Amino acid sequence: MVSFARNEAAMIPIAEYKLLKSLDDMKERKEIFPTVQARKNIPSEYYISYEDALKQAGYSGIGV
Repeated sequence: MVSFARNEAAMIPIAEYKLLKSLDDMKERKEIFPTVQARKNIPSEYYISYEDALKQAGYSGIGV
Protein backbone atom coordinates (compact mmCIF):
# COMPACT_ATOMS: atom_id res chain seq x y z
CA MET A 1 0.00 0.00 0.00
CA VAL A 2 1.23 3.49 -0.77
CA SER A 3 0.19 6.74 0.83
CA PHE A 4 0.94 9.46 -1.69
CA ALA A 5 0.12 12.21 0.78
CA ARG A 6 3.05 11.29 3.02
CA ASN A 7 5.19 9.24 0.64
CA GLU A 8 4.87 6.17 2.84
CA ALA A 9 4.46 2.54 1.89
CA ALA A 10 3.71 -0.67 3.73
CA MET A 11 4.28 -4.19 2.52
CA ILE A 12 1.69 -6.77 3.46
CA PRO A 13 1.18 -10.35 2.32
CA ILE A 14 -0.89 -10.73 -0.86
CA ALA A 15 -3.46 -12.88 0.96
CA GLU A 16 -3.98 -10.13 3.53
CA TYR A 17 -4.29 -7.50 0.80
CA LYS A 18 -6.90 -9.63 -1.01
CA LEU A 19 -8.87 -10.02 2.22
CA LEU A 20 -8.79 -6.28 2.90
CA LYS A 21 -9.80 -5.54 -0.69
CA SER A 22 -12.68 -8.01 -0.43
CA LEU A 23 -13.89 -6.41 2.80
CA ASP A 24 -13.68 -2.96 1.21
CA ASP A 25 -15.68 -4.16 -1.81
CA MET A 26 -18.36 -5.64 0.46
CA LYS A 27 -18.57 -2.39 2.42
CA GLU A 28 -19.02 -0.42 -0.79
CA ARG A 29 -21.76 -2.75 -2.04
CA LYS A 30 -23.53 -2.42 1.33
CA GLU A 31 -23.33 1.39 1.12
CA ILE A 32 -24.80 1.63 -2.38
CA PHE A 33 -27.44 -1.10 -1.97
CA PRO A 34 -30.21 1.26 -0.75
CA THR A 35 -29.65 3.57 -3.73
CA VAL A 36 -29.78 0.68 -6.18
CA GLN A 37 -32.98 -0.64 -4.61
CA ALA A 38 -34.62 2.80 -4.70
CA ARG A 39 -33.76 3.21 -8.38
CA LYS A 40 -35.51 -0.05 -9.20
CA ASN A 41 -38.80 1.71 -8.40
CA ILE A 42 -38.25 4.57 -10.86
CA PRO A 43 -40.28 4.06 -14.03
CA SER A 44 -38.22 3.77 -17.21
CA GLU A 45 -39.90 6.83 -18.77
CA TYR A 46 -38.04 9.00 -16.27
CA TYR A 47 -34.67 7.86 -17.60
CA ILE A 48 -32.83 9.68 -20.37
CA SER A 49 -30.12 8.43 -22.68
CA TYR A 50 -26.45 9.10 -22.09
CA GLU A 51 -26.36 11.30 -25.18
CA ASP A 52 -29.32 13.38 -23.96
CA ALA A 53 -27.69 13.76 -20.54
CA LEU A 54 -24.56 15.10 -22.22
CA LYS A 55 -26.63 17.56 -24.26
CA GLN A 56 -28.43 18.76 -21.14
CA ALA A 57 -25.06 19.26 -19.46
CA GLY A 58 -23.86 21.33 -22.42
CA TYR A 59 -21.51 18.78 -23.97
CA SER A 60 -21.63 17.77 -27.60
CA GLY A 61 -19.55 15.95 -30.15
CA ILE A 62 -16.70 13.48 -29.87
CA GLY A 63 -14.07 13.86 -27.18
CA VAL A 64 -16.42 15.07 -24.49
